[in-house]
Amino acid sequence: MFSVICNLVKLIAGMLHRRGRVVCLICLALVAVSSGCRQDSAQWKVAAAINEEAKGNSEAAVELLQKALRMDPDSDDIKLRLALLLAKNDQGDLSLTLCDQILENDPMSKYAWSVRSDCLHAMGRFDESLAAYQKYVADKIDKAPSELNQLAYFRALAGVELDKALRQINEAIDEYEQQFVPVSLQESGLFGAAAPTWGAYSRVPIEINTVVSAGLLSRYTEHGHQHVIGLLSDKIHDEQQLWLAANAQFDLLMEEQESLVADATEQEKKEQQAVIKSAAGLVDKFARNLPVLLAARSLMLEAQGQTELADLDRLWLKQIGVQPQGVYNKLPSDMECMAALSDVEAILDTRGYILTQLPWLPTWTHPSGNVMKLKDQGAEITYGNYEFAIYDLDLAITAAEIRLMVLNSDAVNRIERSIKSIRGDKANGAKLLAILRDHRRQAHLKANQIEAAQRDQERIEELGFEDGNLF
Repeated sequence: MFSVICNLVKLIAGMLHRRGRVVCLICLALVAVSSGCRQDSAQWKVAAAINEEAKGNSEAAVELLQKALRMDPDSDDIKLRLALLLAKNDQGDLSLTLCDQILENDPMSKYAWSVRSDCLHAMGRFDESLAAYQKYVADKIDKAPSELNQLAYFRALAGVELDKALRQINEAIDEYEQQFVPVSLQESGLFGAAAPTWGAYSRVPIEINTVVSAGLLSRYTEHGHQHVIGLLSDKIHDEQQLWLAANAQFDLLMEEQESLVADATEQEKKEQQAVIKSAAGLVDKFARNLPVLLAARSLMLEAQGQTELADLDRLWLKQIGVQPQGVYNKLPSDMECMAALSDVEAILDTRGYILTQLPWLPTWTHPSGNVMKLKDQGAEITYGNYEFAIYDLDLAITAAEIRLMVLNSDAVNRIERSIKSIRGDKANGAKLLAILRDHRRQAHLKANQIEAAQRDQERIEELGFEDGNLF
């Protein structure tokens, strides 16, 4: 249709040739319309290219974008879309040329620096990718969690400033945990419509956010339960032990308060009351995370037909002073859980990967078989840790596995996204999961856990990727 209109414009312009100044003005207007036609037609090519890329037809997508660029050679958007696609298809040098064309005219183009960083990352040139991304965020004093995560991850990939990378990813996690605003407060308009929500909760620790989101979504998958239940139950056990210890301490202090002799001074009574108040605060603190964890597991168990075990979790909820239905009503929605998993899988993977890349404290095996860590000799070194690295990577992989399972299940119909977007999410999700598995594989190898590393390698190959071919 657009080509017909454009041809008609050209025909009219030719007929009006040499008819005077008025006609010349008309011609100029028609030329402008013709230019608009070309731009609109180019956008149709871009849309078609996006569709082809989502279907996995990279060559067709590249060809369509190249045609679009010929139609609209001044479009920075088309150049950068094409650059990203070329970089993903082993044509990195050409992708950088397109980015540099834009940066020559506008050295401060944020989008161009961001795309250039992505292109260099796809080419495996991680130190240059970090430098380009630093240009992208150079004037941002308060960086978003995703930006801090990206900086930390690029540093880890480049193997530079790993201590700084660890500080940045911990800052990203702190920022992430604080960004959620309960629905009730968001509706008040005080925080703006863009504030993310996660049910009625705020300041939720990232590991709890992960296991609860994954647990709730696992109910819609065939085998998701087995990926989550161990991590969720371990976290519940830890939180229960903390709550029980705090509660026992509170009961002991109350008994001591009652046994105070009548002639105790007012100062002694005040001091004891302050201690009791502090202990009560600890009980409340450790009871803050338990409800959402227990509620998530009870729903998972219910979905598995294990009603009696689910009832035990509901009894625990009542023991800590809350009603199960009230907690259920505050849980995050499916959409909020999917969004959370998309965030946490990247953030936790980065920290786990950094902890793997950092040097570990040397160990010595006692004749009894006990492995002991040797003491640091006082050097100012930031150390990583196998156990902490694996914990973060386990959480990240669980999030990625569950999200991919949901995208490949009937539950995907509950997600308010277009079919094309979901198709792209599946392809990207599989590759991201393979990268996360490779990071954990490296941690296992460093700890000489060969069998565990092999299991991750098998999963990577099952996803359709070979080791070393993930960028």
